Amino acid sequence: MFQPPRHLFTALTCTLLVLCLFACEKPDSTKTGNSPSNQQENASQPAQANTDYNVISQTTVNGQEIQYYSAPFPLADLSLKDLQERVSEKDAAAMAELGRRYANGIGVSRNIVEAQKLYIQAAEEGDMTAQNELAGAYDYGLFGETDPEKAVYWYRKAAEQGFAPAQFNLGVAYENGTGISTNFEESHKWYLKAAEQNLPAAQNALAKQFDTGRGVKRNFDKAIELYQMAAEKNFPEAQYNLAVSYSFGDVGYENHEKAFKLYLKAAKNGYAGAQSNLGNYYLFGKWVSVDYSKAFYWFDLAAKQMDTNAIFNLGQMYEHGLHISKNFIKGYAFYQLAMQILQRRPDKTFSITEADILDSIATLKAQMSASEIAAGEAEIPKVMQEYGIVL
Repeated sequence: MFQPPRHLFTALTCTLLVLCLFACEKPDSTKTGNSPSNQQENASQPAQANTDYNVISQTTVNGQEIQYYSAPFPLADLSLKDLQERVSEKDAAAMAELGRRYANGIGVSRNIVEAQKLYIQAAEEGDMTAQNELAGAYDYGLFGETDPEKAVYWYRKAAEQGFAPAQFNLGVAYENGTGISTNFEESHKWYLKAAEQNLPAAQNALAKQFDTGRGVKRNFDKAIELYQMAAEKNFPEAQYNLAVSYSFGDVGYENHEKAFKLYLKAAKNGYAGAQSNLGNYYLFGKWVSVDYSKAFYWFDLAAKQMDTNAIFNLGQMYEHGLHISKNFIKGYAFYQLAMQILQRRPDKTFSITEADILDSIATLKAQMSASEIAAGEAEIPKVMQEYGIVL
């Protein structure tokens, strides 16, 4: 249910962000810098429609349970018998619904082959829900190997019919160059169409474009407005981004009380970056009283989503005995994991750098015996298993 560049969607084991139908963008773990106010009067901005895409659906891809925002399937309440009868009559909506049930094992035994067949039939008949599901299946390998080009083909089919989740997903494909050449202007166009239909993931993505000037003229006022729209729909990444904006004064002034409340909302909604930031608040007493117990709690949750900052800070807490008993072996394992994750994600920007981690490892090793260091190495796979970390 939760992740950014790539589309929006994250495993339940990460307890994170819920997004669009087969759409998953990994959340940025940090945002740095104090952005100046910049106002562009003529920049595009979405109108608001009444469509509600906050329906939470669930599926399993490659053994991972996924939650995501979806448009409701029109025939979700139809009995299996009636559904099968309508499928025999070549009803596209019925094919799509039965495909969903086979894909997820709802009232029938899970059968990916049958789901694929039904999705393809419904998609070829023009059912936009099936087209988007089919695209997502190709995007994330539900049928086996991923096929980004086929994903884009079917996202476009549904997007051109006005299906907001597919419009958003097509925007993500253009932004990331997945299955198609990167084109920020095209990405902006599709995000805007989906945002006009009240899709919070698209409002957040559009806000990020205004925030960074990618695909559109930079405009912090519109970015804040769009973050606010998505945050009010309880969209965790938008809550996080809005909190960052208040922290750094992008709204024209700093408001750390609002920032803290928004971080808390996003953290409770499972957003790792917000959880990690709350941990920092409590660890260092930034705008709140120092509370090592709460710091550990939030770092612990974020670490289970492979947040490097949180994993590093847990190492700090074990090394210095903050809230928990001092444990050099655990501290060593967390530091080494933070380094390994950071090295495997060179495209990510973390507030913790390799130099920070290497310095902490060197300082800790100087206090450890050879047998303790060996025990620290043996502790790494145990921590990985405990926290669900996969390298």
